[in-house]
Amino acid sequence: MPNPNPINARLAKGEKKRTALAGVMEDLQTALATAVGLLSNEDPSLQLRAVHAVGQTATAYAKLYETGELEVRLEQLIASIEAREKEPISNGYSV
Repeated sequence: MPNPNPINARLAKGEKKRTALAGVMEDLQTALATAVGLLSNEDPSLQLRAVHAVGQTATAYAKLYETGELEVRLEQLIASIEAREKEPISNGYSV
């Protein structure tokens, strides 16, 4: 039998995912800070690798952040739609 109210299951699953991704985002922040610190290293090849690491890490961080923001907005829209579906239908006439 299908779940009659799947929104609660989706919200719980989304919350678990956000909690897990929060740790990944913290790790990316640490990695980014480390790579930025290596930009001033005297070894040019290490500097070049650090530049690459900064770009890759910043891109990954931005994607995770954007995905999290979009998930929150989508969940809000779903909840709003479901709340509207529960409202009584009005025919526009006042009594």
